[in-house]
Amino acid sequence: MEALHSLERNHFTEKTPADRFVRNNTLDFIRACAVLLVILNHLHPLAWAKSDPIMKKLVGYFFYVINTGGWIGVDLFFVLSGFLVSGLLFKEYKMSSRIDAGRFLIRRGFKIYPSFIVMLALTLVLEKTLLKNEITFPTLAYLTDLLFVHNYVGGRWAHTWSLDVEEGFYFLLTAFFLIGIKLKKLNMNTLLITYLILLISGIAFRFVANIQHPEYDFLKHFSKTHFRLDSLFLGVILSYVFNKNKVETTNFVSRNQKWMIPVAASLLSLNFLLPYWEYNIVSIMLLSTNALCFGMLLMIALCYKSNVALLNNQLIAYIGKNSYCIYLWHVPVNVYLLMGFKSLGITTFSNSFHWVIYAVSYVSLSLITGIFFTEIIEKPFLNLREKLFPSKSAAKVVKHELAVVS
Repeated sequence: MEALHSLERNHFTEKTPADRFVRNNTLDFIRACAVLLVILNHLHPLAWAKSDPIMKKLVGYFFYVINTGGWIGVDLFFVLSGFLVSGLLFKEYKMSSRIDAGRFLIRRGFKIYPSFIVMLALTLVLEKTLLKNEITFPTLAYLTDLLFVHNYVGGRWAHTWSLDVEEGFYFLLTAFFLIGIKLKKLNMNTLLITYLILLISGIAFRFVANIQHPEYDFLKHFSKTHFRLDSLFLGVILSYVFNKNKVETTNFVSRNQKWMIPVAASLLSLNFLLPYWEYNIVSIMLLSTNALCFGMLLMIALCYKSNVALLNNQLIAYIGKNSYCIYLWHVPVNVYLLMGFKSLGITTFSNSFHWVIYAVSYVSLSLITGIFFTEIIEKPFLNLREKLFPSKSAAKVVKHELAVVS
């Protein structure tokens, strides 16, 4: 799940590089929601039988439902990523009537590559030494992950497919801006036409994939870049609208939130009721409706962030601040933890005590490991980025309070 999760910080103060980032707690809250959904989606549910106590059944069923639909956290990441990353380009264009494509991509690279490379390198070394008898992935599998082509050819770590989608999107978005600026067509009409093309073609591609491969296959039905671009580009449209006229956007949301919230909640709930491995409609249609629903909820959250205390919760926001590395590491943590339980003879979690120990260990270790690598890898490289390739627009953004993203 950028994801997921590869998002930008662009408010700065006159402090040392390590202290320059001023975060938007609401956006970090949304990041946290996305990454927690994904973490819980990969949590093995508690197994239960008809003869078990009602409480065990309820807990087991609840986490089964989360396991069914928690993957939509990646869709939330996609919309948020499109919103944030395009916001950087829109602001640069607004200030200078141009964008520095090379600088933008280099700054993206400083955000994404170091933590990603470290995760791949450490797991490769671990699995070729201490775990060589238990895990036998070829070295090429790690290389396909590194080259961001897992979502087309497979690789070692399944969750890296979302990074592949976002990486491709960054290059396509940069090209879109360059062409739009050159042709003087970077406007709402162009954005809407592009989104509709991506929406219709994405649904068509996924429909054809399901016809060609009717049996469930995540790689073939869900993960390809050209299947998912509409979700990211919807974030681009929302960024354009929100940053161009915040007052008008807020008024629109205020007038329509009464139907936006229940509609979004109802459509998103389908993901928890329809197992994606059984119903083709999930990959064909819900991938696009999920993005629209999260787009509505994102606008509501941004317009009402000062009125809802939960959206500014510091603890949840702290998870959001570390969401990228948490996302990177939660799957390796889960795999190695399950291997540890297997070595103890525990392969299914029908025992409530064993499951609680596993669940608490998995979630807490995922958070701790992600936060640790944020501190020792991600932040130092972001500081280095600000020294070598400082944001051209940062000072102006702060001075004129032009941006909402951080």
